[in-house]
Amino acid sequence: MTEMKTDGPLGTQTLFRALAVIEAIAKGAGNLQTISAATGCTRSTTHRVVSALIHAKCIQQCPRQGYVLGSKLIEFGLWARGQMPLTALARPHLEALAVRMRHAVQLGIAEESEVLILDEIAGRRGPMHARIGSRMPLALTGLGKALMLDMAEDQWRRHYDAGMAHPTCRGTAPSGLAHWQGYLERMRLHAARACTFDLEENEIGTRCISAPVREACGRIVAAVGLVSVVRVVGEERKRLLCREVVATAAAISADLGWIAHKMNGVSSPISDKVRRRVQVR
Repeated sequence: MTEMKTDGPLGTQTLFRALAVIEAIAKGAGNLQTISAATGCTRSTTHRVVSALIHAKCIQQCPRQGYVLGSKLIEFGLWARGQMPLTALARPHLEALAVRMRHAVQLGIAEESEVLILDEIAGRRGPMHARIGSRMPLALTGLGKALMLDMAEDQWRRHYDAGMAHPTCRGTAPSGLAHWQGYLERMRLHAARACTFDLEENEIGTRCISAPVREACGRIVAAVGLVSVVRVVGEERKRLLCREVVATAAAISADLGWIAHKMNGVSSPISDKVRRRVQVR
């Protein structure tokens, strides 16, 4: 049942009821009976609130489906997304990760076949190599791989080729970078785990563990990366860092409106098609 607030200034009870009805419908309640059960309101109260929300275009009734969210909420959602600066939302999460793990932390976005560093937090363990505004090959960095996770394999190949031709690479495979078939196998594993690794592929002696950040619709819009030097990352700590990075990326995604477990029962943005890539290896 949706928890409905009853305290606050006089006259706000109706507002809280309307918000509870909207939340119930967002979670799948499609008729007056299920909405009433979810909100704890009487059927007559539920009917009044629903009628008002329909009039305001916040919800609408669809044949054979029942009540769904309306166009006005979609409009509000677009406005809200436009007013949310990614770096400002992500900064507290990045700072907390850097303090907990004592490693440098980065936030990056994709621009064509490169990753652009939007923000970085220095860590106590090891220097920060890439600075804000730096650009690196998308396919040859942990951040870049995280940004590529939802792409088709032919797009992976295109970015891989672009990376190999990048001025920082000049066609010579960096340390740790396998040939294309090996790279493809790694990417399939990364996609299944929703976490990527840069094993000295972009810079000798440096590793990066990254995870994607998603907006409300599930699209990858950024990636969080934790940078360390090789000597401080054993296998057990690597697993810990991976969990921490994934959790941080998920927290930023939640601030952007992405809540995977509420999206029609979908528990993960990784598709069955991606998971089958690993199973058929």
